[in-house]
Amino acid sequence: MAYLHHVAGWTVVAWWDRSEDDRHGSNAVFLAPGEHAFEAMLDLARKAFPREMERMEKAYAIRPSSTTDHGITPRTDGGG
Repeated sequence: MAYLHHVAGWTVVAWWDRSEDDRHGSNAVFLAPGEHAFEAMLDLARKAFPREMERMEKAYAIRPSSTTDHGITPRTDGGG
């Protein structure tokens, strides 16, 4: 489940992430100044952290928390 927040002029998007570290409590969090939509935040994260985002998007699909499947679906097709 990926969460989008707007706080004090910043946008935060965060989700559970075990693509590199399988310990409980591992998370990915990206911040950007201004107010951005969910997809725009993912685009910014891809530009700033291309290797990390590629790794995570190969491991699972990142979706906003409003979806019925709770935001993150493990990949079964081997692709990103």
